[in-house]
Parts: sequence; structure tokens; C-alpha cells
Amino acid sequence: MDVFASYIPYVTGRQTHAGRALTLEGQTLEVHSHLMGDSADNSYVWIPSTKTVITGDVAFNGVHPWTADSTPETRKAWLKSLDELSALKPVTVVAGHKDPKLPDDAKSLAATRDYVETFDAAVASSKTGAEVKDKVNKKYGSLQLPIILDIGASAAYPAPAAAKK
Repeated sequence: MDVFASYIPYVTGRQTHAGRALTLEGQTLEVHSHLMGDSADNSYVWIPSTKTVITGDVAFNGVHPWTADSTPETRKAWLKSLDELSALKPVTVVAGHKDPKLPDDAKSLAATRDYVETFDAAVASSKTGAEVKDKVNKKYGSLQLPIILDIGASAAYPAPAAAKK
């Protein structure tokens, strides 16, 4: 049982700062929810005064994005989410998962977009997860957490179900 559940509002529908903003130390933080990232129902926080976006699992920086739960349709929606974040013209972008040695800048939005497009093209032009992995690694082999690419590429081509006897 969740003792604190009654204190946490559940938000339905696409929410933006209308009723979803808070002020912290004099700065407005806008909470935007219900957008696609590595899975459905992601959120981000926009801090207009500093042009900072905290992306949750919409943007990645220096690590392979999680694609195992994605489909061609959800990857298209993910790209639209990245467009929404890019349209803010942020100066600082704090990715949901990142290589800590990399800066928190807007390059992660473009890099995530390119990765998702590359992964999608690799899936569309391959017959196996191994082919996807090889194609994506040609461009993104230096990213951290290669196991995430392994899982995502394998998920794009699930093993056929065993025949019933």
C-alpha cells in the first residue's frame, strides 16, 4: 500500500504549465507531461528564466537511448517530442541518461534525434537484430552502455514462438 498516494496528484491528458508550474527560489518550473520518449508517458521540466530543460527519458547524452520498448510509430512520436524540446531553444539540456563527462547542452537533442532516426532506418533495412546492431554501431559505437543497443536491436526482431506439438 502506498501511504503517500493520496498526496500525489495523478495528471491525465497532455499537461503543460497551466496548473502545472511551481516556483522554487523565485524561479518558475513548468512541468510538461504525457509525451513520448523511450517509452510512453514521459515528462520534462522547463525553466524559462535559465532556458533549461530537464528532459527525463526524452533525450540521452553519450549513452545509447533505450529503444527496446519502441516501435516505428512510437519512434516517430519520440521525434515530435524532441521537436517540442528543441522549439524551446534551450541553452542547458539535462538529459535523462548521460555520460557524466559530457556537457549539458542542446547538442543532446539533435544527437538523440539522429540516433532514433538511425536506429529506425537500421530496423527498416535489416533482417536481424545483429544487422541493426552493426549498422547503429558504425555511427554510434563509442556511446556508453552498449548493452542497451543489444537489447533494443534484439527486441526489434523477437524470436519466433516455438511450434506447438
